[in-house]
Amino acid sequence: MEKISRRLSRCLDIIGYRMDLIRCRRDMYSALDRQLNMKWKEYTQLTAGSKAEGIAKYYESDVDRLFIYKNVNCFENGISNSNSVVFHMDQVGCSPGYTRLILSNLSKGKLSSEVSNCLVFDNGHTYISNKFNESFVAFSEYGRNAHKLDVNGSHAEFVRNHGPCASFRSENLKYDFVAGFKCTSEKLLQKWKQRKRTCNWPDPKLVNEISTINGTVVPVANVNSRFPNTEWRICFTQAELLLVNSLDEHQIKVYLLLKQLSKAVLEPICPAVSSYIVKNVILWQAENTPKKYFAPNCLLLRTIEALKFLQDCLKSNLLRSYMIEDRNIFQGRIYEGQRKQLIDKIDQLLNKDEEFINESKKAFSEYEYFDTPTFIRKAEKEEQIEKLLLMQSLAYLKVYDRSYTREQFLHCLGEDQEYSELKAELYSLVVPERRNEPIHDINFLLYRKRLFCILQKH
Repeated sequence: MEKISRRLSRCLDIIGYRMDLIRCRRDMYSALDRQLNMKWKEYTQLTAGSKAEGIAKYYESDVDRLFIYKNVNCFENGISNSNSVVFHMDQVGCSPGYTRLILSNLSKGKLSSEVSNCLVFDNGHTYISNKFNESFVAFSEYGRNAHKLDVNGSHAEFVRNHGPCASFRSENLKYDFVAGFKCTSEKLLQKWKQRKRTCNWPDPKLVNEISTINGTVVPVANVNSRFPNTEWRICFTQAELLLVNSLDEHQIKVYLLLKQLSKAVLEPICPAVSSYIVKNVILWQAENTPKKYFAPNCLLLRTIEALKFLQDCLKSNLLRSYMIEDRNIFQGRIYEGQRKQLIDKIDQLLNKDEEFINESKKAFSEYEYFDTPTFIRKAEKEEQIEKLLLMQSLAYLKVYDRSYTREQFLHCLGEDQEYSELKAELYSLVVPERRNEPIHDINFLLYRKRLFCILQKH
């Protein structure tokens, strides 16, 4: 098993999951956020999920974006002297990790249309409804102009609202937008900070940093909530991103392998076994396993331990949120029949080394041939194209202006030297047989189809 672990670890390096590439993706998505945040006065945008963590290639995963309203704040105790719109976090009767929001103070803050459209009156208080994502799409300037903001240049169309998300889709990418409000929850963060830890992860400096970071409330109630229309979930997305970014390369590889195994083996049984569940399993493992036990020759062993932890959680029907320990992520999401099937499936993997090894190899189909010269050249070309595409995305957003019509925007893109040079370089790599054609004769339908074929997960 150690030999296979080492080979699988090398395979992940070759196929696009080396730490330098992961950090490159993280840096680029952070730069894209900063560029967009220069364009919008109303919100702070944060890319979240696998893209922000750097563990997803360009076409490999949804793009998750969190939009945090700058002029709205939520506090455990309403603060009257704030210059923003203030909501008081009313957690009485709510599920752990959830809250209702009572309008406490307008002061100098002005209610936006999307906020005022969702206010409801209940038991002597003004609450905000968790149908806010629908209001965000209908009333916010971002929601109305989302078609202009697809960073790969394709037209993005609204698809549907689900949970706290508003989903958009372009030609080959799906976007989940979540709008929320900044919240200050010292009780939750202090409880997390003071938790006893024995393996020195996270390190004390990071623990202190995270304990000062604001959370976010997003518009979705817990399953079977007493307040299905006014309960909001408390999230610590920025904290979770810092935690994942502090994992070393061997811990990240366990994360990648467990994520792929879950997608291939567990999600078909129960779609609720999401990447967020996998992330929480990995964070708990990192906190409770000394770092010295993560190494290339231990990749499969650590993944087995993570699967065993997930199975134990399924048996007890309890997976505690890493940031909010009192919240059970499984609650109301996994039916009893599914839970038994998941436990049995993990049993099959854990009780037969050969089956577990075969599923691990299948999770990354390149395992058998990744070290051939032909494949290495192909992988190097893919890396080059992905980096250029992210640079082009940044150049795209530098040109973007919210006042432009689509036609004006496309004209300005065509006049921008940096964007045009990157576009030409990408075209010559993706459609090399037509690299000598004038730039205005580029066949973009052919280019986009071939680009997707090159960068999609195999």
